[in-house]
Parts: sequence; structure tokens; C-alpha cells
Amino acid sequence: AVLESSIFRNFLDLKPKIRDAIQDLFSSKYGAGLNALEAMKGELFLDIHLKDHVNNLFIMIKDRCLVQYFSPYLSVSLASMATAFSSPVEEIEASVAKLIMSGQISARIDSQSKTLHVKQTEKRAATYRKVLGMGEVYLSEMQAMLIRMSCLEQDFVVR
Repeated sequence: AVLESSIFRNFLDLKPKIRDAIQDLFSSKYGAGLNALEAMKGELFLDIHLKDHVNNLFIMIKDRCLVQYFSPYLSVSLASMATAFSSPVEEIEASVAKLIMSGQISARIDSQSKTLHVKQTEKRAATYRKVLGMGEVYLSEMQAMLIRMSCLEQDFVVR
């Protein structure tokens, strides 16, 4: 990871705020990590190379954190996510809805109870479809091979 890399460690030692924010994010303290990054936003806008990308980077970091937070759960309360991210429930709900629409999270939002539920995929049916597809490929390759062998056996050559 970034924190364990000897190359990045030297750079992170020069910017302890960034190092602390990364440690918070890696240890799943998303609220503290994102707030620390938000506090540094002004400094980051002063960088001539980074200023055009700061907002997009922050959105990508927050989205990645939301996906990582939700990944071990079958369902989670949006209120608990809001607490973990130090954000209002409405903002979390909007961000999660965007992630669902972009396909980064396979889930659905229960607006009544303000919970996020994993979409249960039919794994057995998907496995059967995959096996059926592999069988069809095998069958067509076998038929082509038999035709080739029959042509060679009969000395049939197309020139």
C-alpha cells in the first residue's frame, strides 16, 4: 500500500497531514480522513498541476470509501453511513444513488427505512448460463474439427 512503500513514505513524511488522512482512510475512519482532506483543499488548489483535478479526486476518493464501507454488508442503514462519513443522510443517499446508477455498487435503496440492501443475484442461474455457453463453444469447435479431419481423410483440399 501507499503507506508501506519506501518511495512514497519519503514524500508522506514531508506532508504529515496527508499521511494522517491516508492512515485514517486506510483504517476505515472515513469521517476523519475525508474531513482532513477537506481541510487541505485550499492548499491543493494552489498547486498549478493539481488544481484542475482536486474536485474530481475528492469525489473519486469519497465514492471509493462508500463502496469500501458497504462491501462487507448485506444491508446497512444510511444513518450509520452518515455517522461514519460525518455527512448528512441526504448527501449519503444521493452519493449512493449515483454509485448504484453507475454500477459501482450492486444494491438498492429502501427510501422508507433509509437502508441500503445488496441486490441478490441468481448465482446458480448465472453459472448454468456460463456452463451452457462453454458447452456450445465446445460443440461447435468439435464439429469443425471433425469436418477438417473428414476432409483430410478424403484428400479433399480447396485451392
